Amino acid sequence: MLLHKCLIENSFTQSSVDHCVYRKDVGEKKVVISIWIDGIILAANDNEIMNETKMMLQERFKMKDLGKLSYFLGIEFEQGDGFVKMSQKRYLSKVLERFHMSNCKPRNTP
Repeated sequence: MLLHKCLIENSFTQSSVDHCVYRKDVGEKKVVISIWIDGIILAANDNEIMNETKMMLQERFKMKDLGKLSYFLGIEFEQGDGFVKMSQKRYLSKVLERFHMSNCKPRNTP
């Protein structure tokens, strides 16, 4: 509730579809915050609004900036100019190992 109150006070809007997602638009600048237990992912289309959001959160909460997102909830992220690539290859490899299926033959599905 404390984080929710802070975000609402700072002009973020909570998603009606997923209550763990908040969004703020300032003209063409956009920032999205996704919350998962004790983790927060920030995404923005502008460095200025990203840094402002980080500073606002750091003033109110004890937190660490872990840099660019690379792995979260079994998903690997690769970021480039104008794209974000997501992959669950590492997670799926671990699932196959757990069930002793690492050497199974892949099949195409329609």
